[in-house]
Amino acid sequence: MQVCTPCFWEGESMWQHEPLRFPAGWPVGPKPSTFERVCMRIPLLGWIVASFCRVARWEPVRRELKLQFAARQPVPTDVWSESPQRGAVATCMAKWIEQWIGWPHDRLAPDDPLEILFWDPVDGLTANLLIKDVEGDLGIHLTAEELHELWKLETFSEAVDFFLQKGGGKPGEARQT
Repeated sequence: MQVCTPCFWEGESMWQHEPLRFPAGWPVGPKPSTFERVCMRIPLLGWIVASFCRVARWEPVRRELKLQFAARQPVPTDVWSESPQRGAVATCMAKWIEQWIGWPHDRLAPDDPLEILFWDPVDGLTANLLIKDVEGDLGIHLTAEELHELWKLETFSEAVDFFLQKGGGKPGEARQT
């Protein structure tokens, strides 16, 4: 049990967090250069060069988000309420988000925007692969309609609750049907 320093209330968590903030210009970001636009029109080799240009173009945005992550303290388990299942699902999702998207660590806060957590400048498929790994760990399978529902959610805690509602218990347990 921790004591909140400013008010001395016992039981209060001292962990303070701010959700990740959208960088300036989000979601449009920097415009492609003329060179990048030309490369996008050249099959195969041009597409490869254009993808490298795209990653480089988005690097300042990624760097700003990584700075926000770097300022993050470890997330205490009490942030996810008294439910050990909720904490287990959050930990499972955070692990896969860190691995697939390449964020510096898995210290994700409940109010973090999913749009930022799932963002990858290369393509839009990385988040889908991430979700498949989360499904595998939780022993569930989402239908196309359920995936559509998931993409409408705004925060990390909403996604955790979504997976709990769909039958995701402790990682490794199969869904009871």
